[in-house]
Amino acid sequence: MSQDLTSSQLRRVLAEAADAPPGDPIVDSLMLALDRTKLFRYHNDEPVALLSTAGRVLMAAIEDPTMTQRAIAVYLGCSESLVEKTLKALTTAGLVTKTKINHKNVYNVDREAVETHSDIRHLARLLEALNPPPPVDTDEPF
Repeated sequence: MSQDLTSSQLRRVLAEAADAPPGDPIVDSLMLALDRTKLFRYHNDEPVALLSTAGRVLMAAIEDPTMTQRAIAVYLGCSESLVEKTLKALTTAGLVTKTKINHKNVYNVDREAVETHSDIRHLARLLEALNPPPPVDTDEPF
């Protein structure tokens, strides 16, 4: 599947093929299935990427540790050389280890290193700030 299609364009094509409106749940199921198999990045229409390339490559490695550098590049819509450099930086930083299994690289993410990374801790605090806990009701009936 070409990355030149946007999610909304692909949604219209799938809706037409399924003889259903674009908002039909079957169309959404097809879009999610394509995303899970890494044939098409479902959320590719955002005008601004909120994560750095390193964050996006790390997420791809978490989603599927057996993805090739080429597959990650296609999935993220960037060059293979950028993915290669990013994976080297993630490996050097101790966030990812690369293991060769049957002539294929497998990228294992060090969960503890990721969870304790200052950017992840900062993001967690920001997400908590977006969803503050409900106020405690101090007016208890007697």
